[in-house]
Amino acid sequence: MNLLKQPNRLPMLIAAGLVLIGIGATLYLALWNWGRLADLLGDGDTYTGSILAGQPAPDFRLETAKGGEFSLSDFRGYSVMLNFWATWCPPCRAELPLFQSRYEQHFPDLVVLAVNQGESEVEVGNYVNQLNTNFTVLLDPDYEVGALYQVVSLPTTFFIDPNGVVRAVYVGELSAPRLDDHLLLVGVSK
Repeated sequence: MNLLKQPNRLPMLIAAGLVLIGIGATLYLALWNWGRLADLLGDGDTYTGSILAGQPAPDFRLETAKGGEFSLSDFRGYSVMLNFWATWCPPCRAELPLFQSRYEQHFPDLVVLAVNQGESEVEVGNYVNQLNTNFTVLLDPDYEVGALYQVVSLPTTFFIDPNGVVRAVYVGELSAPRLDDHLLLVGVSK
């Protein structure tokens, strides 16, 4: 029996072929990006791009999701956790409540700056209001600060000491123990 000669099977075979091509392309891109990400990771969690631990954190100025503006330099003298995230990113969404917890635990010594990548003020504002966060959420609609920090994957978190020096960078979702270990690097005790 020839499947191509059956009138109702040809569209189904074409659709199945397109689905397989899409799955293959997705897997290829995922593995390619994983390879790029693996190249960026040193010991499993330290970014080895051009923003290295030990370098000064580049300054920037962004608007907040609640109105107003802040520069990174406004927080000199404080330990800063600078997180790049988006509402569509499940790992990003999962770690925000953990950030709120640590922010409350270590306020005023710890500043949490969550830099949203590429989304509108309304979209981010609605999401942040649902979470009821107290830390600062900044808007980077054109990915300018993300590009400045060479963020290649979300979430990515930079840990900056009170002198404005990057002490560690973590690519991926932070667990509570890993977050606490990284906060120690910028002078925030458990």
